[in-house]
Amino acid sequence: MLIRTAELTKRYEVGGEEIYALRDVNLSVERNEYMAITGPSGSGKSTLMNLLGCLDTPTRGTYYLNNQEVSQLPDDRLAEIRNKEIGFVFQTFNLLPRATALHNVELPLVYSGITKEERKVRAVQALQSVEMGDRAAHRPNELSGGQRQRVAIARALVNRPSLLLADEPTGNLDSKTGEEILRLFEKLHAEGQTILVVTHEKKVAERVFYRALVQIKKRVKDKAEIEVFAQAIENVKPIIEVRSKRVGGATYQVPVQVNRTRQQSLAFRWVIGACRESGGRPMSERLADEIVGAFKKEGKAMATRDNTHRMADANKAFAHF
Repeated sequence: MLIRTAELTKRYEVGGEEIYALRDVNLSVERNEYMAITGPSGSGKSTLMNLLGCLDTPTRGTYYLNNQEVSQLPDDRLAEIRNKEIGFVFQTFNLLPRATALHNVELPLVYSGITKEERKVRAVQALQSVEMGDRAAHRPNELSGGQRQRVAIARALVNRPSLLLADEPTGNLDSKTGEEILRLFEKLHAEGQTILVVTHEKKVAERVFYRALVQIKKRVKDKAEIEVFAQAIENVKPIIEVRSKRVGGATYQVPVQVNRTRQQSLAFRWVIGACRESGGRPMSERLADEIVGAFKKEGKAMATRDNTHRMADANKAFAHF
């Protein structure tokens, strides 16, 4: 387990009144997860990101990062943890304008006490990992928005962090460039990086599910792999939704994990959509029935009344898997 929080709460006092930005958030993130936190502006996403990124401390509750309780550590220890354990990617890139891409990527290593020679080697490797090795000598004003974000991602990765925390990483990019950045995140996730994306864009959040499920979908080609597919659906992590909660006459914005039934319902719907769009080779009716049966038995995505009516669609969709 990389991240575990219990009753994480952030409260502010404004003009003698208590304002809850977060209240009793329970969250767990496994290693090599790719998860999205989503919600509208002002819903508490940034507050949660600041707490998970050790940029702020909670009013109450506990936060374990990489098996270490960090919620009440002093500022100097939090700075050390941020430098070694967490890589940050921001919407506005936050690159030093007069420094080259190489020097921007080297910066976190300066505070780690690494030698100049080793810093350069690791910075070059990080830039190459995001396909920016040939732009190492360029300054930010000589790079496009997408290239600047790639440099920022390289900077986040250079200390080999346990967690990559991205705050609206496509917010300042056009759709094509945003797509390139999302593909880069998927590549990093496939290589073993744990990634947590904070976004208000529904399409970005859904992409975390869609890509994972499509990758699994492509593996289902015969009966022997049906169980792998069903088990993967069972283990899909939920998106965190931010919901309004009324307590004591006041309304609070509370990020919560989608419950198991809702999670599987979403997963099932996206799988059906992916099947309909993919076409692909014909599949026998018997194998289609077996896949749906595995879904019902193992994934339990259709075990509730809300999902029962999708059985006919499932058979049709899987017939074209």
